[in-house]
Amino acid sequence: GEGGEAEVQLEPLLSAFASLRRLGEAIGPLMALSVKNDESNVAKVRKVWARLAEQQPGRVSTVRQLLESEREAGIHKPGAVLADPSAAMALLWMRRTIQYYVGVMQGVCDTSASLSSKCRTAYGAILEPFHGWLLKNTFSMALAAVPSRDEFVARLSPNHLSSKAVRRSACFSDIRVAIPLMEQVVAQLRALFAELDLEDTRKS
Repeated sequence: GEGGEAEVQLEPLLSAFASLRRLGEAIGPLMALSVKNDESNVAKVRKVWARLAEQQPGRVSTVRQLLESEREAGIHKPGAVLADPSAAMALLWMRRTIQYYVGVMQGVCDTSASLSSKCRTAYGAILEPFHGWLLKNTFSMALAAVPSRDEFVARLSPNHLSSKAVRRSACFSDIRVAIPLMEQVVAQLRALFAELDLEDTRKS
């Protein structure tokens, strides 16, 4: 926000978000549509950003600047009814996806229930309220095929490390570092969307 907190920079956000596709791929091949949607959202943001860079070189480097430029152009309607396609709509779905993957990663670390159960809980709380029937059915199939926690971690683990135990330990360490960082980005984006009246809650 404006209160001294660092703004979310576009390039690091888009690059980091692109790397999250590994999480979707580790859940399984039925997440392919979701991964493709994520890539499409990154492309939409980059397209708007590139157009603004041509019109106003150097002006836009943060999420706030991009969202404010769209809002000033008058493409969205009052009451958080976003134009689609738009950078705002793409970033909104990207934020929800980050939230969902935070839930998945918390489920990896919390062994009190199966990973499949944790993924379903995260989906129900974060994405399902905004999904129409097609996306709900797609996720329902994907969540029915979530691998075991051990298999999921094995798919994510860096292959160059010596043993399975070392790879597993490194993976859990990376996840525990990533969760608070991702939560911080989500909180900043949520506050920014609320401030700019861009929190569109319609179903997709």
